[in-house]
Amino acid sequence: MYRINRFLFGMLMSTTTMLAQGTVLDYARAEQMLPANTLGMVWNAHIDAGWETGRNRFCYVHTGREGKTFLLVNPEKGTKEKAFDTTPFLSALNAKRQKKYTAKNLPVKNMHPVAGNRFEFALGDSLYTYDPHSGVVSLAEKKGKEGERISPDGRWEAFGKTYNLWIRNRQNGEEKQLTFDGYKGNAYALPVPDPHDAFDAENPNLIPEADVCWSPDSRSIASYRMNDNGCGTMSLYQSCPSKGGRPLLYTYLYPRPGDSLVPLASLFCVDITTSVIHFIKANPLPMLYYGGAEIHWLKDSRHLYYTEQDRGWKKQRFRIADAQTGACRTLFEESASTVIDPWCQDLEFCKEEKELVWLSERSGWAQLYSYPLDSSAPAKALTSGSFVVRNMVACDDKRQRLYFLASGREQGAGLYEKQLYQTDYAGSHIIRLSKANADHSIQFSPDRNYYIDTYSRPDLPPVSELCAASDGQVVMKLETANADSLLATGWKHPLSFVVKARDGQTDIYGVLYRPANFDSTRKYPVIEKIYTGPHNFFAPKTFWAFQSDAQSVAELGFIVVQIDGMGTGKRSKAFHDVSYQNLTDGGLPDHISGLKQLAGRYAWMDLERVGVYGFSAGGYDAANAILSYPDFYKVAVASSGNHDQRADKADWNEVWLGYPAREQYDRQSNLNKVKNLKGHLLIVHGELDNNVNPVCSLQLVNALIKANKKFDFLLIPGMDHYLDQSLYYSRKRFDYFVKYLLGVEPPERG
Repeated sequence: MYRINRFLFGMLMSTTTMLAQGTVLDYARAEQMLPANTLGMVWNAHIDAGWETGRNRFCYVHTGREGKTFLLVNPEKGTKEKAFDTTPFLSALNAKRQKKYTAKNLPVKNMHPVAGNRFEFALGDSLYTYDPHSGVVSLAEKKGKEGERISPDGRWEAFGKTYNLWIRNRQNGEEKQLTFDGYKGNAYALPVPDPHDAFDAENPNLIPEADVCWSPDSRSIASYRMNDNGCGTMSLYQSCPSKGGRPLLYTYLYPRPGDSLVPLASLFCVDITTSVIHFIKANPLPMLYYGGAEIHWLKDSRHLYYTEQDRGWKKQRFRIADAQTGACRTLFEESASTVIDPWCQDLEFCKEEKELVWLSERSGWAQLYSYPLDSSAPAKALTSGSFVVRNMVACDDKRQRLYFLASGREQGAGLYEKQLYQTDYAGSHIIRLSKANADHSIQFSPDRNYYIDTYSRPDLPPVSELCAASDGQVVMKLETANADSLLATGWKHPLSFVVKARDGQTDIYGVLYRPANFDSTRKYPVIEKIYTGPHNFFAPKTFWAFQSDAQSVAELGFIVVQIDGMGTGKRSKAFHDVSYQNLTDGGLPDHISGLKQLAGRYAWMDLERVGVYGFSAGGYDAANAILSYPDFYKVAVASSGNHDQRADKADWNEVWLGYPAREQYDRQSNLNKVKNLKGHLLIVHGELDNNVNPVCSLQLVNALIKANKKFDFLLIPGMDHYLDQSLYYSRKRFDYFVKYLLGVEPPERG
């Protein structure tokens, strides 16, 4: 790291306007603004409430200069007080764990009150209770061993062995085998393994833990049998194992777009008493990435539900199965001419699970629909209009109320800001409960009487309030985030803006970051941080913008901009569908239009020097930008990019590009645009990237070499998909922009 005496740092900060850009001081500020460093500069930005079963009391952690304090809130009494004194708690915990935890490094999770004025919490792989009266920390329950799942009544553990499903009695250790015909390639309850789990142990022979779903009455297990015979694989090469020795090769299942053979999960239920198995009488589910099939029980412990989608995501069915017979029926089917967006779906059961509320874009906007489970009656729209329901939060059968978050419904509120609403089960009376024009996140109490509302904007630190669910009135203010340490660095919130898209009519939104030593009389190169999704929007709409790496890049002497162009999510389906089978568009015409409008507003933006960087799909976007618009984008850093989607994962790409993989995939490939490269392009990948295999970047490298193009490439040994964990990578990105946009030789590293 660039180490600078604090006094000298302060002196230099006072004279920054006299210094050139890309200096040692700029680098020091840039590293200080990396997300890993800024995270600890804001306290109490989120409340993770631990509610007491059967009561409304809850605990949460308050962080102050002395460390963590546990607070106990009683909404009915309107009180907030210390749950217990932290000092004796730490003494008891350290004695129990033989550790030296302090109030500042206490990794306790899910602290919540329990009967007898005690408190339960999780630490490591165990649950503990703390009795403030006696000052004793006790082991409450040891979680199951790796690869095991505990039944709701705590009596049984489910686990996999010899590719079959077993259970173990937790009291006497007796084991029972439930299936007998599993084998490698056709195993019970084993998901498609994530090779990242093997990297941790450097074990190339990975067997994942069992994946089961216990019935509420603990008498049955729902799972699947995974057939992956003949399915395609990929490999990763670990050149530098941490223990030394020969490099390691990991070969793993990895469905790619258009593969005719993919892992198939056949759903089944088994009664643990009789060992009788019923396979669900329906098509097996294609598994297009790591993990397994999702199946869920209804409260009656007899019926299950799941969703089934066709490859290409143009059709989807919601299905209900009978665990005792295997019979299966379709409650309803969704269809679309383009794509059914899996990132725009949610469900809640209400009326004691007699009705399903479902989120759908069938009207052109994400809205709520209800279906009775016991009849074939058509769907009933609960909401409608030109706004977006983002997700459901809670159902309250006692009061016949449904709570949901939506954006774009209210005049004066931001287009993307989530607001909380309630409606009756008929959908006839919608009321906005949240008050602030900001983005809201909600946590409900178990009895639905209260909720915790945490809201913020890029220019507003998070505020957390306890509210009454009946009318949204504030019961008490819980926390206002403390950002003093962040502000003391000179950090300023990014500027939010609205510009017009390529059509000159549609509003598009973004944020703009400036360096702490910003001087409006200067000209600054412009860098776009890009990620076009299209499964979401990406320009921050909350105070968590402070966790963007865009600020660190800006500190070097740049203006950094993020824009959500046409084709991104959480607006109308028509707006979103611009990206369907058209990822190469990337909203780039909107971005360029928007940057030109911003430069017209702000004379300090220099569009003769424009760079772009992105990660993952944003890595594809960054390379796509400099290859598609080489006269506008002069420098690009493309990290972990899926430059040809045919070499990437099947699930994400088949959503947006369709199935089968035909010429639409060829149109999106960055490999076909390498002849256009004029500026400076740095391609970066981690050699152990289990999400986007390094071949995606290496294929682009190969194409550039064949085209005799000048470029730069960095393959980082031992790194997975998330390169921001590497300080070397961050510095390399800094250097690239400083050298080729500022025209300054990067300083030597200390």
